[in-house]
Amino acid sequence: MDKTMSPIEFKAGMMQLANSQPYSPAEDVFIAWNMVFAYMDLDDDAKRACSEMLRLDLEALDTDTVSEERAHTVARNGRGPVYCEKCR
Repeated sequence: MDKTMSPIEFKAGMMQLANSQPYSPAEDVFIAWNMVFAYMDLDDDAKRACSEMLRLDLEALDTDTVSEERAHTVARNGRGPVYCEKCR
């Protein structure tokens, strides 16, 4: 089973993550869009890694086990998701 998110699924997840922040959601949404565009240019292995980490972050948000600091760090890294070297 392929665990790679489509760009649309990745965008939806990033927007959910960005909108979960109580501060400057407009800036977080802009950064999330930049991350979506970066995601579209990745190779399949990097997309799989990013997809898995985003799923984990979203699961943590759903269960309130992610700290605001972690979600904020993920949402604000404009070069790409912080969890994948190839995204940087």
